[in-house]
Amino acid sequence: MARLIPSIDHIINMKVPPTDGELTLLRFFDCNLYDSFEVYFNPYMNGDRPDIVIVRKRHGVLIVEVKDWNLDAYRLDERKHWVLKDNSSTRVSSPIGQVLKYKENLYTLHLDELFEKRIRDYKFMNMISCAVYFHNATQAQVEALLVNPYSTDSKYQKFLAKNITLMGCDTLVKDKFDQILWKLYLLSSSDSRLFSDSLYESITHFLLPTTHQKEDGRPINYLRKQEQIIFRNDRSEFVVEGVEGSGKTTVLARRAVQEYIKWKNDDYEPKILILTYNITLINFIRDKINQVQETFEWKSFTILNYHHFIGNQLNNLNVPIVLPQSQSTDDSYVHKKLTPEQSRYLDRHYYSNVQLFLDLKEKIKSSNLLYDSILIDEIQDYKYDWFEILKKAFLRDRGDFILFGDEKQNIYANPLNGKKVRTNIIGARMKLSQSMRSGSIIERLVTEFQKRIYADKYELDSFDNPDLGMLMFKPSGTITYQYLSKDYIPTIFDLIASVKTKDEFKDIATDDITILSFNVDVLRQFEAFYRNKTGERMMSMFETKEVVVYVNFKREWFHHKKREEQDSPNFNVSLIANLLGLLQGEDDEEKLRRLSSLVVLDDLNRVYNGIFENRLEYACKKNKCDKTRFAELMNQNRISLSKYLGEIMAKNYDNIREHKKARFYMHPGYMKISTIHSFKGWESKMVFLIIDKFVANGQSLDEIIYTGITRCKEHLYIINMNNEQYDKKIKMLINYVNQT
Repeated sequence: MARLIPSIDHIINMKVPPTDGELTLLRFFDCNLYDSFEVYFNPYMNGDRPDIVIVRKRHGVLIVEVKDWNLDAYRLDERKHWVLKDNSSTRVSSPIGQVLKYKENLYTLHLDELFEKRIRDYKFMNMISCAVYFHNATQAQVEALLVNPYSTDSKYQKFLAKNITLMGCDTLVKDKFDQILWKLYLLSSSDSRLFSDSLYESITHFLLPTTHQKEDGRPINYLRKQEQIIFRNDRSEFVVEGVEGSGKTTVLARRAVQEYIKWKNDDYEPKILILTYNITLINFIRDKINQVQETFEWKSFTILNYHHFIGNQLNNLNVPIVLPQSQSTDDSYVHKKLTPEQSRYLDRHYYSNVQLFLDLKEKIKSSNLLYDSILIDEIQDYKYDWFEILKKAFLRDRGDFILFGDEKQNIYANPLNGKKVRTNIIGARMKLSQSMRSGSIIERLVTEFQKRIYADKYELDSFDNPDLGMLMFKPSGTITYQYLSKDYIPTIFDLIASVKTKDEFKDIATDDITILSFNVDVLRQFEAFYRNKTGERMMSMFETKEVVVYVNFKREWFHHKKREEQDSPNFNVSLIANLLGLLQGEDDEEKLRRLSSLVVLDDLNRVYNGIFENRLEYACKKNKCDKTRFAELMNQNRISLSKYLGEIMAKNYDNIREHKKARFYMHPGYMKISTIHSFKGWESKMVFLIIDKFVANGQSLDEIIYTGITRCKEHLYIINMNNEQYDKKIKMLINYVNQT
């Protein structure tokens, strides 16, 4: 017998009971699967709600979506979208798309190991399989709707064969279901080389989170004002504003646990929702909650950014997110780029569509998707309609709604109510006005920045500083400003290298040094320069140049290998073939990875006038690659290759980037490099803030620079890459602060 989690008896008595189809399938699994199978019903997946997940150690995972639908009521339109027959304007989510979304989120959002493994080897996608079970239809009826009408559509047939198992009610026979498991390698007599024990532990730990014990936390001395916010019980909704360095996120984390304690009783496990805008803050908030000295269940907490939360809930509710046919987009897992027109369409029809969610309110309630408490961090990044959706559609009656933010970090230029963030909460706001950086030169810079640049735009912060006597002495920390007119990357490298060797900074850990900019192209180029120059890793929130080359080389190479023999290879494929021929080994994917590193190193050597020549020679020797022949091939194709590299570097890699953001940690053991946008809410002892040419694109440079400055705790280096306009504004300010 399989191990059911939770037990059948518990499942039957749930607040939202299983459907007939779910219960039938669970009982079938209970009786017919071996005891090496674990069956999770409605498991915790940080906002995702799959029906059933089957796991077999050293074999793989199967996610099953269960539908009790009468298929006679549905048809597929010309784009294979599901619609009701009696109302063609009413679309429902494709069950196939729904279950594949759960799988996609496991790779891109939820598990550390999976996405990196998938980028390196696409075979890792096969570790997790998907199926849809239609309880009120036979296998023949399922295929009559979804398979047979498209028998001549080879692309669609290949998609089905590769990605999904369709099951009718008559497949619930042991022999038939065993055949399905064999096909998915879940009944294989040999272990999977891909589904390691560590991956099994990661997946099962995620599906069934542990209890956080009080002794797992650590003592934290909260200030009086912080405690007032943490333990406030006279209002169920309020806004908390905080000056830079006041510990807003620390207070939010402790308040979230207090919300859990408030709602928890013997018969009820609370549901606490914590939302951000910045994906990189998710792990930061989780770490802050982990420090709290209280006992709680991790499965009670959902921590996501707004767009992922809304997307997941629409998927849970069978509401499809569909772009008009005229705005179709590349849905590749690498280039998930939306045009501004597409983004506006999705925002208007889904993410900011208050009426859509009000119409879904009863379904949200009956699906047990309401939350006892909702806490939102960085509210200056939120639109007013988002507050309305969350409060009116996802918050239980008399639930708590608590917002945290700082309008002076309004980098997306959202409309204000006077000089404050516009919210749907009435009443006085609580203020965290004591900065943990009191007496520092960074606090002085922040104060002067507000006075000179924000005076007519925002209410200026009034810092509570108990150590007024400190103002008589030299403040702690340093601020350095440097203007560069050329040789940006090498000069920045030399500056950082020299700073790291100074005795006064020897106690600063490497992972307490962060490089920030609003230009990801500059950061990506510097990351490649620094890593190849020093051999040291960096924690980045974006894709490296090597990954960009690899995913594009890989796509072109394997696409070419699948084409007909008569197709003549294009320039890129011919060059890739010739370069691969220089490398030893049988595994093309492994050779493409090594080749990508060589190509990037060669390009750096070209751009920076041969300073990587020794590195390139060593890399060729290490990879047993003929350096002379490699150089000949690169030089012969230099113009076309440079153009190609420029084109692929300009593409968008949102899925890779989102994964990197979701795996951004505070103390990785090496330097961090990030956009200012993605470092919001974080802080670092030493920050190198790079100012480049700025294209507004609906954002405000003043707020972006202010946000970057406030990420620094002690030592700030501002490097201006030929932005003359901001040089005049910031240099005078820094000189004044350093001289007073």
